[in-house]
Amino acid sequence: MHRIFCAPLRYVQGDGVTGRLALEMAVLGIHGPVLVVAGRSAVAALAPVWAAAMSAAGWQHHVRAFGGECTAAEIDTVAAEARALGPRAIVGAGEGKCLDASRAAAAAAGHGSRRRGRHSCGRRSGRRDRRPELRWTGGEARACRLHRRPATVTENRWHA
Repeated sequence: MHRIFCAPLRYVQGDGVTGRLALEMAVLGIHGPVLVVAGRSAVAALAPVWAAAMSAAGWQHHVRAFGGECTAAEIDTVAAEARALGPRAIVGAGEGKCLDASRAAAAAAGHGSRRRGRHSCGRRSGRRDRRPELRWTGGEARACRLHRRPATVTENRWHA
């Protein structure tokens, strides 16, 4: 019997890793401007860190507070904001609902490929491409996934 281990393309761990967000995105070929979709607590704790990381890379960014529920209306609102702002990447920061909404909004805003391919763990996919993935842990973030298609970064289980 074979086992498949789905793992991120990159794994970064340590204190202060959220401050390296732009650098890690650039390593995978993802650049700004960036739309950050985050829960209110994440915004309060990490907005200054994101601002420093993005400005150090010379990228513009916009932070949007997540509405609290992953609904069609919230996804449409975030997607409309993404289309209006024109980011090259969307960062989702918070718990599961926020991450799901940011991924769905990225796809709805056209930040994705519809080519057939395989998931990073080898499963066939009819709608998604292979996605480079980055995970990191540290004082402010325990896990982060970075997807090139759609250009979405998801950060969850953080603490200040």
